[in-house]
Amino acid sequence: MGTYVGQRLDVIAEAGPERLDYVGREALARVHAWPVLPLEGTSFRVERSQDIAASIRRVIGSALPGIDWWIPEYWDGPFEKYGFLHSAIAAPPNDATGEAMALELFGESDGAMAPGSDEWCAAMDEWARRGRVEADRPLGVRLPSTVRITVATYANILYPGIGVPFYG
Repeated sequence: MGTYVGQRLDVIAEAGPERLDYVGREALARVHAWPVLPLEGTSFRVERSQDIAASIRRVIGSALPGIDWWIPEYWDGPFEKYGFLHSAIAAPPNDATGEAMALELFGESDGAMAPGSDEWCAAMDEWARRGRVEADRPLGVRLPSTVRITVATYANILYPGIGVPFYG
């Protein structure tokens, strides 16, 4: 991964005060994390939420060639409700240390409804009435839409959360 990552992130400096209090300075000091530059800012089109895994496979395969990635099939839960993608997947070990690593991804859809808006509340009411399985479309995001990956972090923990909005 060495050729795909930027400078090592200062995890303590990047952590918001709430995360610093919750996780602790000592624990954060053990986190080694780097931005994955070829993935940050990439985007892909989503026609159906069931196609997200295939799209992520294409994006990662194109941006990080030569690495065999296992991409989980299920990405649609938070996407269908809030219009964002967030997950961590196994990544190649650290070249220098052999330590197990992960790739955390976060991306947002341009079709996401604002949580708490009248449109979103109506969609959630419909979701509650019909159930997720019965709904014929995602309810918190308009499709088709474009998802832009804003965070791609290679780290020695699954979810370093650097730059992910709700980890403030």
